[in-house]
Amino acid sequence: MSPLETESAGAASVFELPPVLDLSIARDLSQRLLEALSSSGRLIIDAGNVQRFTTPCLQVLASAALPDPAGIRAVTVCNLPEAMSEAIALLGLSMALAEEGEA
Repeated sequence: MSPLETESAGAASVFELPPVLDLSIARDLSQRLLEALSSSGRLIIDAGNVQRFTTPCLQVLASAALPDPAGIRAVTVCNLPEAMSEAIALLGLSMALAEEGEA
């Protein structure tokens, strides 16, 4: 599976992030996440491949991971690299981007 694609994992879909999340990919990332969120079921964002990232992409991820108006969180994040976890905390995005099992 190539980066920015989803695959079905039972009742959930897995959205694999690419190694580089920079400004040039932020718009595409946003559009693909919207498409992935339009399908029913839970979405798991797998950050295991991420080697480099920028704040705009973290903001896109946080936006996608926020609960819907009914308060249901349909997105979880897994395999966050340590540097990404630290940046999420520093930016105050921990509530939106809590790793699977933390929220």
